[in-house]
Amino acid sequence: MDTDAVLSAIEEGLTDLIKNAAKTFSNEAERDLKAFVKESEEDIRRYAKLFAEGKLSQFELKFLMKMKTDNAELLAISAKGIARARIKHLMNSMKDLIVSTILAAV
Repeated sequence: MDTDAVLSAIEEGLTDLIKNAAKTFSNEAERDLKAFVKESEEDIRRYAKLFAEGKLSQFELKFLMKMKTDNAELLAISAKGIARARIKHLMNSMKDLIVSTILAAV
């Protein structure tokens, strides 16, 4: 058995696992951020109008948006359990890749 070839095959497999995980995260982050803007659209329009009319200062605008994003952060924390499950799945996939690569080489 050529252990260098086994390690090389594992590294190639890990590259694919990482790319897939990153793509999934990127897609989910894009979806979540766009959903936040969509759900906040009415407030964002109101804040922009009030700011343009001089009825909100830059500080107040930043404060209001911070409050909205803090609320979104709380929702994201609840999704943390899902993220842990995904990481566990990724780790299991890596373990399966290593084992199957070694088995295939023998």
